[in-house]
Amino acid sequence: MDRRSLLLGRRPAPSAHAGPTADPDDPGRMPPPVAPPTAGGLAPFEATAHEPWDAARARHLLRRTGYHAPPAAVTAALAQTPAAAANAVVDVALAAAPVPVPSYAALFPPPAGAPDAEVQAYNQANSRGITAEANGVLAEALALRTAGTGLRERLTLALHGTLTTNLSEYGNRAHRLVRYWSLLRTGALGNYRTLVREMGKTPAMLLYLDGNLN
Repeated sequence: MDRRSLLLGRRPAPSAHAGPTADPDDPGRMPPPVAPPTAGGLAPFEATAHEPWDAARARHLLRRTGYHAPPAAVTAALAQTPAAAANAVVDVALAAAPVPVPSYAALFPPPAGAPDAEVQAYNQANSRGITAEANGVLAEALALRTAGTGLRERLTLALHGTLTTNLSEYGNRAHRLVRYWSLLRTGALGNYRTLVREMGKTPAMLLYLDGNLN
């Protein structure tokens, strides 16, 4: 497939053996031309007769900035201008209460030479903390999805894909996971430069990048 021609809406030239009577399943037969993609940009959306501010676009806004589009939220968005509806999504996320810090955020491994029973108790508690954190992330996302205010979690997940780490690289420690994920959440709606600088100081990222060996 000529992807460039497909995206630009140009019909590639047919192969030599593809004629007017070519079999529809013949790989040499080209598909009909497609319409070029709509030109986008950073300019604010302005509703027109051709592109109205309707329920479909309101649902698109809410789904792209959260997890779903409840009917009540769609109705509320349509009662505003597109710009005001977008600003409202951000305002709700900024006003959202921070996620409480769990108790296992202060769960640190015992010192070297600690009794086996203490080490075993820590390992069990640490394992429960990792599971609880993973489940907590999902529960928080579900709660925000239900409320229709998931912008922060959307951005957190996006940042997780950019400022990624690996749990096994930092010793499968629950307290390091909590600090890493909490920083992503608090920085999701803040200054990206500040977030990157602070992320570089976290044990999770330092160990992931082998900072302890540098």
